Amino acid sequence: MKILLLILLMSVSLTSVTAQTPAELKRMADEYYRWRNQNLPTASSDMGLHTWDDKLTDYALSAVLARRLYVTDLLNKVRRMPATSWSMPSVLSLFRNLYQVVRLSFQPVLA
Repeated sequence: MKILLLILLMSVSLTSVTAQTPAELKRMADEYYRWRNQNLPTASSDMGLHTWDDKLTDYALSAVLARRLYVTDLLNKVRRMPATSWSMPSVLSLFRNLYQVVRLSFQPVLA
């Protein structure tokens, strides 16, 4: 029951905001990278960030489902962004962030 409540709460909180501006995209990207580093500590150590060297990635079903939900929701938000009026650097930033999230969605830690 706690697992379902956690997933529901994350779903409600994550679906409420979609970035409409490049500044909001940057904020979402910063939140994503912070989330990724905390939730995938071994991967962040591999990338050179040793803040969580004393932790391992949680492979409990509830943790895997929560990560999958987070990434799926974030990917949907990034896809819905109205980038047609943005500058070229902002659009490239959008694609870079979309690539990062899509790449993570194929990682085995979400399977």
